[in-house]
Amino acid sequence: MARRRKRHRAKVAIDEANKRPTLPYSSHAPVNVVQQSLLSRFYPEVLTLREYLLVKLPSNSRIRRKKVLTAGRRDRDQSDRETAIDDADSLGPFLDSTLVGIPHHNPQSEQRTTRWNSFTNQADLSGLDATVTSIDLGHSQSEIVDFAVWLLFNNSTRENTSIKHLLCQGFSKIPSAGRMDANNAAVRRLVPVFPNKHFDELKLDPWPQVLGLLGKGGDRVMIDLLVDCGIFLAAGNGRGNYYQICGMYLHAEAREVTEFERQFGLHNVFDSVVDFRETVHPFKDYTLREDEIRRLPPNHKGASSTRIPRRLRGPLVSLVRKLQILHERCPYGQLVAHYCPSNALATFPQPSNDDASRNFRTQKSTPGSHNGTGPTLVHLPKKPKKDSIMELATPSANVSAFCRAVLGRVIPDEFFGTGEDQAHNIQVLMRNVDRFIELRRFETISLHDVTQGMKISTVPWLNSENINSSQPDTRKKWDMFYEFMYYIFDSLIIPLIRCNFHVTESGVHRYRIFFFRQDVWRNLAEPAMTSLKLAMFEEVDINIANSVLDSRTIGFSQIRLLPKEKGVRPILNLRRRQLRRDSKRSLGPSINSTLAPVYNMLTFEKNLSPAKFGSTLFSVGDLYNKIKKFAEAIKPVSNLYFCKVDVQSAFDTIPQAAVVKLISALPTSDEYQISKHVEVKPGDGYRHGQAKPIRKWTSLARAAGDQPFDLMTNGKNTIFTENLAVQSHSKDQLLSLLSEHVQRNLVKIGKKFYRQKKGIPQGSVISSLLCNYFYADLEAKHLSFLNPDGSLLLRLIDDFLLITIDPEHGRRFIQTMHDGLPEYGVSVNPEKTLVNFETSINGQKVKRLVKGKEFPYCGTFINTNTLHISKDRERHKDLAVVDSLTVEFSKTPGKTFHRKVLNSFKIQCHAMFMDTTFNSPTVVARNIFESFVECANKMCAYTRCLPTQKQPGADIIIRTIVGLVDLAFLLIKSKEKNPKNLAYRCAISKTEIRWLALRAFHSVLKPQQSRYREEMMWLDDQLQPWAARRG
Repeated sequence: MARRRKRHRAKVAIDEANKRPTLPYSSHAPVNVVQQSLLSRFYPEVLTLREYLLVKLPSNSRIRRKKVLTAGRRDRDQSDRETAIDDADSLGPFLDSTLVGIPHHNPQSEQRTTRWNSFTNQADLSGLDATVTSIDLGHSQSEIVDFAVWLLFNNSTRENTSIKHLLCQGFSKIPSAGRMDANNAAVRRLVPVFPNKHFDELKLDPWPQVLGLLGKGGDRVMIDLLVDCGIFLAAGNGRGNYYQICGMYLHAEAREVTEFERQFGLHNVFDSVVDFRETVHPFKDYTLREDEIRRLPPNHKGASSTRIPRRLRGPLVSLVRKLQILHERCPYGQLVAHYCPSNALATFPQPSNDDASRNFRTQKSTPGSHNGTGPTLVHLPKKPKKDSIMELATPSANVSAFCRAVLGRVIPDEFFGTGEDQAHNIQVLMRNVDRFIELRRFETISLHDVTQGMKISTVPWLNSENINSSQPDTRKKWDMFYEFMYYIFDSLIIPLIRCNFHVTESGVHRYRIFFFRQDVWRNLAEPAMTSLKLAMFEEVDINIANSVLDSRTIGFSQIRLLPKEKGVRPILNLRRRQLRRDSKRSLGPSINSTLAPVYNMLTFEKNLSPAKFGSTLFSVGDLYNKIKKFAEAIKPVSNLYFCKVDVQSAFDTIPQAAVVKLISALPTSDEYQISKHVEVKPGDGYRHGQAKPIRKWTSLARAAGDQPFDLMTNGKNTIFTENLAVQSHSKDQLLSLLSEHVQRNLVKIGKKFYRQKKGIPQGSVISSLLCNYFYADLEAKHLSFLNPDGSLLLRLIDDFLLITIDPEHGRRFIQTMHDGLPEYGVSVNPEKTLVNFETSINGQKVKRLVKGKEFPYCGTFINTNTLHISKDRERHKDLAVVDSLTVEFSKTPGKTFHRKVLNSFKIQCHAMFMDTTFNSPTVVARNIFESFVECANKMCAYTRCLPTQKQPGADIIIRTIVGLVDLAFLLIKSKEKNPKNLAYRCAISKTEIRWLALRAFHSVLKPQQSRYREEMMWLDDQLQPWAARRG
């Protein structure tokens, strides 16, 4: 019997090379979040570079496929290693870590090969074999990169246009430009404008080695890779970050559009592209369309209208005419008076000129700080006095009733069908109108939700006897009905509310929306605006204002009033884009966008020399490390003295000339370079495949000559794409722009222009930095008596806190601040001053902390004996939990509910509350428990806001609680890895965290146990072991 011939190992390797490559996110490999949850949103297929090369190579090219498969892998025998090119060990990880995003399949014609041969002036340069040297490979790779750039520009027919491809950054298409040599990094008809490091990087190692692996025909594979695909290099920090070096910019996810024809050639929401040069909203405003209709091209009869399509003729035309007639006959004024009656017309008293800035300013009002009688409300007889301005707002239920009454009068019922389907569709619409009115800030309702449950089979204007009810026809009917429903909300309900109500949020109730009747709001706003003009602004002649605006890049700002409990707060909107001076449709940059280089320069100087900003806290989290260091420095100490003061109207009282003069000494360089990059990371719900990617543009400044920043030191599972166009600004240009903004800030109120004559603009992107640097100079000159070894001075914008071991320092600090510092515009509000010891200023006792030992400061409680930190939950105890929520009515309510509950704990998990090396274990346990209680309260409120059919069941809530415990433990322990948290450690075990969570949810759900019966049974069962142990 003949022996069976042994199979050669090389043959095994070749067969393996011909197999479909194993994906890196298989069950045996760690999950690549960027590949699965981020790049998959922009590309239909994402592969590693090794997988991409194997896919592109022909299946009969066994030798080349074997080279690609075995490059850099150490599990091959010696004979296999001899076939690999040099540096294969380093090439292997590069092939496996680099990701390639492949766009939709677009087969290339032979024209690209012809262009490539013509570009190189040779018949074929693709015959690469094992004898090719590294110099030849480098030359070929350089030619390929040059050709890729040339081809991308050549595909664009317009001259002097920018191509949104990373390889094309820094090049300009000039018809008269000839081909320059390679040393100048130029290709045919292209000239370099600024350096492109991606262009140079793709010519260097290891890319020539990759080209060498491909052998014959590899040039065409490399060209397709550079021209068509996106290339993302892995960062070496182990945090899952990637850096894009080739491909188109990562745009926002394409929106699914409905196949709706542009029936009349007008812009529509379904398949038209929104021009963001004309609007900042995701959808265009269709309220006024007369200009767009006039711009339509005339038809063959010379009229500026188009023929009505056959599908829309017949009953629909008569229904539209009936709608127009009903609109003209609708008594809108009587309906709003009936459904939204005005019980009172509120007015503010006219304050004097001296007191105007104190009554109406951009900071919070202060009880007891007004002169005279203070603001009062005038009511009709026999009406009780209103305690809050928000009580003058019309309830949302009344607004909803008014809108539903108008729709019932204006829209003919035949639009919604006949018989029972008509009544059902109208009921669904009215219910969704009510939902729309009740939405909080940032909440949305989709067209899918609005039409969910409606029936269109009996809608007469959608159905025609001459058209078969095929699947495409049914889809077309739904498309037309979608547009009709969008018209109801976009062009009827929203303009109706806008005409009759002033819609705004408040300064107290977080995300809740208030509806003020226009006449009520006018009586509230006019006196406040008049006083504001007298106190803070001076009128500017219209011709002078136009001349100033034409001569500078900074536009004008607009003002709006935000209602508070006892007054209104003026807000300058500096983020709003205004129409360009030379255009009637295009929007220019906002004031904050124009000031971005100044902000970047100030931020760079802040990071370079934080000591120049004195005791500034740039966030509440900075409180943690400063107090922790101070506690270690003064140990042991018996008594600590706390003093808190609040500067009155800080932004409105800072002298303009003084702050401009002071800030001119801050820059340390004569020239600054501003670079931009975009960070794209998965949304919160990426694990469930439902969250859209989050895009963030970031600008960084550096002194001229400094090395660029390493972008990928921060973040996790993030893609960084750099804009290689670096802007240079001189110090004089930036300071001139800052001075222009501070000293000549123009505000448009009505049709008139005003200049802000006092203070710095609140709402400006640079105001906080200016205020912090200005008050740091105050500290250096007037508070230098504080001993840094025994005193800690903290300041968050204008809120000062002094912790000292010397009571005399505390009294002197209080005296200095209360005496006022006119050169800094500083005056202290006595009502907000608080101490924890007996003292008096000018014969008046200072308000003292009486109950407990927890000193409130910026949303936290600081223990006056131990300096332990906990969260201040008292100041928001009267705020309804539901006002702090943003409910998502998504198609996956269970997953969204799970994510929202987990996120409610994330925002509370700060290191200063969880550190057992600083706080006592009892304090940390209480902080964790209170955080879980807040999560449980938000969970119950969120559940009540959902429709009945979308409310989560007991199994989802139980899984959410279990997931919350796991997340809490990971978040608390992960704080140890953050280098900013010095010596952080939390000694609370996972078992203890689990017990705290169970007890918190048990205490919240127990009063509602009829609603959460199964959840309570599960909680009791889980708590039983601890109860038995305690017993």
